[in-house]
Amino acid sequence: MKKVLWGLLAFVLTLAFTWGSLPGNYALAMGIAAALLAFFLLGHGEHSHHGAVSFDQLAQRSPLGKVHPGIKILFSLGALFLCAGAKSPWPPLLAGLVLGGVTVWKGKVPVRRYFSFLALPLSFIALSALVMIFHLSHFPVGLLDIPLGPVWLSATAAGRQDAMLTFCRAMGGVSCLYFLSLSTPLPEVIHCLEKIHVPQVVLELMFLIYRFLFLLWEEGQRRNQAAQARMGQGRFGRKVQSFALVAQGLLGGAILRAERSWQAMESRGYDGTFCFLQEKKPVRFRHGLWAALGLAALGITVFWPGR
Repeated sequence: MKKVLWGLLAFVLTLAFTWGSLPGNYALAMGIAAALLAFFLLGHGEHSHHGAVSFDQLAQRSPLGKVHPGIKILFSLGALFLCAGAKSPWPPLLAGLVLGGVTVWKGKVPVRRYFSFLALPLSFIALSALVMIFHLSHFPVGLLDIPLGPVWLSATAAGRQDAMLTFCRAMGGVSCLYFLSLSTPLPEVIHCLEKIHVPQVVLELMFLIYRFLFLLWEEGQRRNQAAQARMGQGRFGRKVQSFALVAQGLLGGAILRAERSWQAMESRGYDGTFCFLQEKKPVRFRHGLWAALGLAALGITVFWPGR
């Protein structure tokens, strides 16, 4: 069911972006192609290990982990700010594609796993873009007009332009953050923040909140799998009932697991300060050069006259 919804969402969004600027047959063909890609790539992600475990494992195994974390943090944040400040949709879209390709190719992240991570933010971004494109009117005024009784659901050129810019900015930013999180374990990020004298209480809260969020996620996945094993995902009514039962016990189960994690930390001598074993990674000139060249190229595309 999720695969069908993702495919439908990709089809509608692509059609809204291309209708009126391309011939109708081409727009339909692009919409169908986008729907098929979403169906197969977003619908077949690997889900054997979820949440923090999956991110941390991929970051630990990534060949990009050999790069000094400070370089990756500066590069990711610089690219993120450039994507957010772009006046055209093409620079952040290009940055998102390049960083996604680097994460998959150089970081050795499986393609379907990467797209499974993209599925949730991509769904929110796509829905937000559709809301920006379409609006209700009493007569057809847009590039694409759909009659809904006495009113019309219209897609205007201005709304589509704003939606494309917002969509590409958001996807570029997500790709920047995924590049960092799938190549740099959280302890290395915390260690870099310690070097610039971020308060210790902020770092501890960051780590604990990070861990608790994924405890909540893992608890939800565990309960959902239990519901599936008991045939609780059959008819629509049964799905709703299973969802209500899972949600009812989710917070309590997650809090219980968090308390057990806290007790385990205290039994191992936790005194209010996290200490992580750090591997010294040298700052290599070629890594810094590649990061600087990448930011320079992105900056040129963003601030090029006429953009």
